Amino acid sequence: MLPSDLQESGERIELEHGRRRYAQPSGDFSVCCPAVEERTSPKAGTRRDGSLALLYASDEFKQVFFERSCDTRGPQPLPRRRHRCAQEYSYSYAVLDISGNKVLDLIRIRSGCRCEVKRRSNRRRKKRRRDRNKRAEIRRKRRRQRGSQSQTNARNAS
Repeated sequence: MLPSDLQESGERIELEHGRRRYAQPSGDFSVCCPAVEERTSPKAGTRRDGSLALLYASDEFKQVFFERSCDTRGPQPLPRRRHRCAQEYSYSYAVLDISGNKVLDLIRIRSGCRCEVKRRSNRRRKKRRRDRNKRAEIRRKRRRQRGSQSQTNARNAS
């Protein structure tokens, strides 16, 4: 159980082996990309400039972060959609050990999971456009044939 100052609005949060499942399906809605919350104590982190830095740790001081990552089981199926789960990140303050000095800086942590739905494949769109162009070309040919037939009929009549 989390300390009282970290609990959300009186809600009891229970962690099982440091992990908690987020975004449970509820009611008529289904979750595209479920997320899992983990309590982690990393030894290193990625800074905002992309460089890797060691986190400060001692016997009395241990840094703990709560990270939300995409569930490994993957996305729940959506009808007629192609989608994937993408990890989202945010930055959190941490005490870093840089050349023996303690420095407070931001490191990147996993903050959630985002569902990305891909558009229809271009193949279908191109096929529809090709079919539409073929139908238009057939109509143009028919008009030309009608026009040439009426001119021929007019010549024969005179």
